[in-house]
Amino acid sequence: MSRPRKQPHDRQRILEAAVAALERQDFPTAERNCRILLQGRRTPAAVHHVLGVALVRQGANDEGLEQLRAAVQKDPRNVGFLDVLAQALTECEQIHEALRIYGSALEIDPRNVPVLVHTGQLLRRFGRPQAAMRKLKAALDVDPRNLEALITAGDVFFEIGDSRQALRCFDLALKLEPTHLVCQCNRAFLLECNGQREEAAAGYRRVLETDPQNVYAHMRLAGIEPATSDDPRLDVLEDLARTGSLHTVQASQLHFTLGSLHDAAGDVEAAFGHYVTANRKRAEVRGNDFDLDRFEREVDAFCAGFTAAFFDDPPGTPTDSDVPVFVVGMPRSGTTLVESIIDAHGQAAGAGELPHLRAIRDQLIGDLADDPAGRLTATDPTLLAEAARQYLALLRMNHPDARRIVDKMPHNFMNLFLVPVLFRGARIVHCRRDARDTCLSCFFTDFAQGHGYRNDLTTLGRYYRLYERLMDHWRRTVPTPMLEVQYEELVTDPEAGARRLVEFLGLEWQPTCLDFPMARRMVRTASTSQVRRGVYRSSSGRWKRYEAQLAPLIAALDGVAG
Repeated sequence: MSRPRKQPHDRQRILEAAVAALERQDFPTAERNCRILLQGRRTPAAVHHVLGVALVRQGANDEGLEQLRAAVQKDPRNVGFLDVLAQALTECEQIHEALRIYGSALEIDPRNVPVLVHTGQLLRRFGRPQAAMRKLKAALDVDPRNLEALITAGDVFFEIGDSRQALRCFDLALKLEPTHLVCQCNRAFLLECNGQREEAAAGYRRVLETDPQNVYAHMRLAGIEPATSDDPRLDVLEDLARTGSLHTVQASQLHFTLGSLHDAAGDVEAAFGHYVTANRKRAEVRGNDFDLDRFEREVDAFCAGFTAAFFDDPPGTPTDSDVPVFVVGMPRSGTTLVESIIDAHGQAAGAGELPHLRAIRDQLIGDLADDPAGRLTATDPTLLAEAARQYLALLRMNHPDARRIVDKMPHNFMNLFLVPVLFRGARIVHCRRDARDTCLSCFFTDFAQGHGYRNDLTTLGRYYRLYERLMDHWRRTVPTPMLEVQYEELVTDPEAGARRLVEFLGLEWQPTCLDFPMARRMVRTASTSQVRRGVYRSSSGRWKRYEAQLAPLIAALDGVAG
């Protein structure tokens, strides 16, 4: 006997239960209810939408995106569905599709404030601050009191170095909602990056007065005020960790924070255990976002294609500009320190970590090309010239008079083949540090995004060896002048190292290059708290404290010392 078909009112009740489960963040229950409804002949778009959200929130991104797309296909003019799909695509870093979906939503409703704000957030996150600000301004023209738009506008001003306007936006938002914790944290982080450490610490403490378990505030405060063995913060956060009540992103941040506090307090075992947990949870959030075999194939292709012969007769005609300075190396190898020394020179400027050279690479040869050199050779020279022009315009946007401007994206070590093709007068500074200290610091750092290679010690060690192999290749083939800076030597004799840097860039020596902790620039990377302390040597040889725990890393490095 066949089972009776569910009546329409039963299906509606199940959908309402799924929506209610989603609202209370009970994602497994929302998923189960939606899967029941999928068994029907005609599944409403709302079922696909709710199921997609529930799956994405549980980390099942591929199927979740499939369901969210199905909802949009069935109801293509539902701006809410389009908005959520684009947000999910953004989190999966499928940027071009996300922008296309946001564009479709704004064609339907050009004054939709949430879509305008979310588009601005996407543009800001991926290095297009001016375009982001246009969307945010449009949102604020419709709703001048929109908190999300004000806070994001503050973030954008922060990104482009206008701390006065950023502070104004944050203060306007806090005037509307004084207890807005995200805005309070962003404001405190702005102060921290400006070197106002005491004011920043006070801001984080105000957040903790309202929300004693605010993981982000604890994390930032830990960088400003290291713990002692009897620090009460340890008990508070250990209790929070034991509850298991945090979602995975916050749990990851919590364990990074506990690792930092225990490390400062001298408890190696506890610190390392928390860092292992933090990295595991970070991997759970982002899924398998790093493919070591793919990376190795990419390195193979670059070494095979971009030979000395290629650079003897490169495609196109590079611009004569000597403005760009590319500071590269592994993360945590001293790139921020080097940029800060250069930025403290009156004729130079630091632009921070720019994603644009990678974007040029993706545009010209694709994400992973079997024959990258062949593809670049076949590129229309006018495209190369336009890429160089746009890049230089971006560098000049905030530093119109600087003779040298630093792009401090460490992972540009993958893109150095583009430098002599685009810029005849550029310079490259390669930062090196003991491989074990570098990898330990990567493992211990809660990077904002990416860096999936560091979640596992063995993978991290193998990644480092591939990085080293590629840099050895660039040294032999890339004709652009390259200066090697060894971190340990720089912190031992800062003046000698700074003088080498300044001379390499063709600038006259200025004593201000040793005053970088007090310099004018904001530091927005993972090195924010360190660079404000000035040059310090305590991080050299730090790996020795964790030598027993680092056995898999050391084995994978296979004798490399960096």
